[in-house]
Amino acid sequence: MLTSEGLEKLQRSSEGNWDNEEIVSALLSRALQHVFCRQFDEAMSDLNLWPVATRAKMKADFAGSIREDYPEFAAKLSGGAGKK
Repeated sequence: MLTSEGLEKLQRSSEGNWDNEEIVSALLSRALQHVFCRQFDEAMSDLNLWPVATRAKMKADFAGSIREDYPEFAAKLSGGAGKK
């Protein structure tokens, strides 16, 4: 799913475009796996593949889902790298 063509399709998509559901799921799953393995730079790289228009909201939502177990990385995603 995470081919260059699939990622380009995601970049061109609009918010709520369910044609990309499998790509979105694969990208978020891979980012979450990187977080579980404490590969935070790789996770950030994956999350930065998200369309710019909705990237900040997606990162905030992602941070909310991992905040309890990975507070430092969640803070970094939320823009507060120094917060715990």
